[in-house]
Amino acid sequence: FKGIECMFPYLVPIDQLKAAKERAGVEHVLMNAIPGDWEAGDRGIAAIPGREREFKDSLYKSLQYAKALQCKRIHVMAGLLPKTYVNANVTEQQQLWHDYTTVYVSNMQYAADLFHQEDITLLIEPINSKISVPLYFVDTYVKALELMEAINRENVKLQLVSPPRSTYRDLFHIQVTKGNLTKTLEQAFTNIGHIQISQVPDRNEPDELGEINYPHIFNTLQQLGYNDWIGCEYFPRGKTLDGLGWARKYLS
Repeated sequence: FKGIECMFPYLVPIDQLKAAKERAGVEHVLMNAIPGDWEAGDRGIAAIPGREREFKDSLYKSLQYAKALQCKRIHVMAGLLPKTYVNANVTEQQQLWHDYTTVYVSNMQYAADLFHQEDITLLIEPINSKISVPLYFVDTYVKALELMEAINRENVKLQLVSPPRSTYRDLFHIQVTKGNLTKTLEQAFTNIGHIQISQVPDRNEPDELGEINYPHIFNTLQQLGYNDWIGCEYFPRGKTLDGLGWARKYLS
C-alpha cells in the first residue's frame, strides 16, 4: 500500500505523525476534520445550530495537521439531528431540517473557502442512518448532492463508501441505503472525490463473500475513468494480512 487514511490524528503530536509518515514512505490520503466532542456523542458539528464558532475555530487545527502531513482531502462530518426529530410532527421536522440546512451550508462554504487556499478538497460522506449512525444529518447521497448544489464550491466533493456510510465516499453506505451501485456511480461520477470499499452486509474484505460484485465495480470505475485512491475501510474477518488475498490481482 502506498497511501493511508486516518480518521482523527489529533491525539498524536504533528511532528510524530509526520516522522512516521516519512519513515513509512506513504502518502496521507485522507483525514477527518475535528468532529466536536466524539466521546460525548458528537458526530460532527457542521450542521448544529449554536455551534458555528466552535466549528470554524476547529477548522484551523484540522488544517494545521493537513498541511503538515500534506493531506489533500478532509472529510467534514455534519452531525446529528436532535432526538426530538423522531417524534416531531411534519411541520416541526421541516423547521429543524431548514435550520440545520442553513447552518450546514454556511459552515461548509466557510470550510471550503478556507481549504481552497491550501488546494484541499472538502469531502462530504453520506452516512446511513439505518445502521451506522442514527439521526445523521446527511444520510443519503441524494441529500448530499442537493446540499452540495447549495454550497456551490468547486472543491466540495462526495466521499463514496461501499457499502454505506459516504462524499460518496462509501459504497457500503450506498448499497445499504439505495442499492443500484453501477447507475449511482455513473450518475454521480463527476462529484466523486474519494472512494472507500468494504463488503455488505458485515463490512468485511471486499471479496466475493457478500452482496457487492467488486470485480464489476472496479471494472465500472475503470471504464468511467476513475484514477484516484480507493480506501480499504473494512473489518478483517481474521488477521489483516491473511485477508489481503482479494487485492493481489489489483496490485501486480
